Amino acid sequence: MTRDSRFPAPDSRFGTVPRSAMDRPASGIGHRESARRSVGPRGFTLLEVLIAMCVLLISIAAILPLFAVGTASHKRGMDQTIVSLLAPHITAKIQENLTAPDPKDLKDAELEYHGLSYRYDAQFSPFDGSDPARTAFIVRVTIRWKEGGQDRAEAFDTILLRRMKR
Repeated sequence: MTRDSRFPAPDSRFGTVPRSAMDRPASGIGHRESARRSVGPRGFTLLEVLIAMCVLLISIAAILPLFAVGTASHKRGMDQTIVSLLAPHITAKIQENLTAPDPKDLKDAELEYHGLSYRYDAQFSPFDGSDPARTAFIVRVTIRWKEGGQDRAEAFDTILLRRMKR
């Protein structure tokens, strides 16, 4: 029978195979501890969880006011867009009824748009002082509305031609 070269020959004095110190663990405790470390982390400590929650709460508290500012800014932008779309509509409505050579200014006229109430003023001034027929006017339309309990206003200027009677 041939001897396997991977295993050393038995020691004739003790009848056992000698082992080096490297093959044996120093103690059973060290052997189990190294086995645990090789598996990976076992979880988080309570302190780590509390620190993570504190960081999360501080970051959320810092970000929350941005949502309120963004919402108010969006509302203000939408109101200004609606008002800028209403101004030509109001001017066209005024032009349909503008037949007098010297029109009177409008004060506190009301306009409903999608359930919202807007008030507007219209001021007329002659476009060209040398035109005796006064066919063209500069019209300033000021639209007012309430936003968050505060009064807001936007003014729009345009040139308006008077309708001639047939």
